[in-house]
Amino acid sequence: MSSRPSRLILMVLLSLTGCYGASPNGGKLPQAVVDESPPMVVVSISPLAWIVSELAGDAVELIALMPEGADPGIWSPDSMEIDQLLAADLIILNGASLEAWAQRLSLPIVRTIEVARACRDQWLRYPDVVTHSHGPEGGTSYEGVAGHTWLDPQLLQCQAQVIRDRLIQLLPDERGDIESRWNGLEAKLTTLDEKMAQLAASHPDLVLIGTGPFWIYPVHRMKWTLHRFDIDPQTEWNEGLSADLTRLLGSADTAPAGVIFWDQPPAAGLREGIEKQSGQVSIVWPTAVSLGENYAQYLDLQFEAVDRLQSAISGAAGPP
Repeated sequence: MSSRPSRLILMVLLSLTGCYGASPNGGKLPQAVVDESPPMVVVSISPLAWIVSELAGDAVELIALMPEGADPGIWSPDSMEIDQLLAADLIILNGASLEAWAQRLSLPIVRTIEVARACRDQWLRYPDVVTHSHGPEGGTSYEGVAGHTWLDPQLLQCQAQVIRDRLIQLLPDERGDIESRWNGLEAKLTTLDEKMAQLAASHPDLVLIGTGPFWIYPVHRMKWTLHRFDIDPQTEWNEGLSADLTRLLGSADTAPAGVIFWDQPPAAGLREGIEKQSGQVSIVWPTAVSLGENYAQYLDLQFEAVDRLQSAISGAAGPP
């Protein structure tokens, strides 16, 4: 049961016939009225919302805070979302400087956890930008500590352990169910990790291009190299991009493996221009940071991305 005041309200049951007259219960002390609604858990990003849903199910009221498509670096909660944060029994953030908005709010310390702290010894820094001249206007400038920790299944499992333990603390009567669900969750993340490890073992030391810095953790785990080439996926192919890409390919110590990562599907003309000039095949590997109410799709999106990457490296790429 939650300790939040709004979930345990003591109400004075007054007599229907007078403020302090005889009452239907024979003058006994008023009874506590208990709100049996489940505790509220507010989660900043979709991968962590998926973790909570896998472990707690209907035992909590889960609020996936950011709307679909939001950028945690520039998004800010509105008044309704701030009210949800203040009313929450538990607030789960990724941390690692990902949620810039959280640094501007005074969140309740005892009810807030930053789960990436559990794997702080494995934090990386975003790679330098090779070019940002054609990146999205007004987007986040990703520098310093890399916040996209969850894209490495091992780090996500580390973060999920923190969530598991805090949910058991919040829901002691659900401990058995949470621990049972943990076994299934752990198996899913292990399967994804093994799939990535097999791909890395069969294609060692690859050099890849990312149209953003997001994939630094999985690429590092697979002992590959990522060159950062920030491009807005809706940009039209043009001579400036062509020159920048030529310069990148010419400056790389090792020729890239022919794969360029996108967080979302690029415009057809942009994809075709890159492939025609350089042979780089576009692969969408979504960070899935803000899926809105579709957070349950997180793991499927990751498996699909690894399958696309495997096909591209093997020379049988389909749609990005």
